[in-house]
Amino acid sequence: MPLLISFTASFIVCFLIYRNFGLVIKFENGAQNSPYEIAKLITGISGTILGFLLTAVAMLTAVMDRKLVENMRKTGHYRVFIIDCFVNIFLFLIVIGLGVICLFFANPYLSYILYGILFFTSAAILMLIEQGRRFILIFTKI
Repeated sequence: MPLLISFTASFIVCFLIYRNFGLVIKFENGAQNSPYEIAKLITGISGTILGFLLTAVAMLTAVMDRKLVENMRKTGHYRVFIIDCFVNIFLFLIVIGLGVICLFFANPYLSYILYGILFFTSAAILMLIEQGRRFILIFTKI
């Protein structure tokens, strides 16, 4: 369910950008808002968040012997939580991949890739908010 909500919200974000700038975004040459700078920034942030997510999964597996985690495994919440974590990790990997691919293209294809980066970034961040809420619930109960 969080994935569906985040994809829907990401689609709305991309649609609003499309409505404002059109399908092919016109960038100024050499400006700080060039698509390469935007992709580089988003890719760097995505890589950092990806590392934190992997660390969080490792922390959760380190406390497997706790009563709360045992109860989560019995009720199926642990499986859902881990699957959502890996889906979010995969979304950030897609963003990083698109950021690298972005380096090899120019407009109009660059705009299409940038829309993909924005779509998957906003979806991953919205899922990250839900993941953060779940982590807080888990680690405050341990």
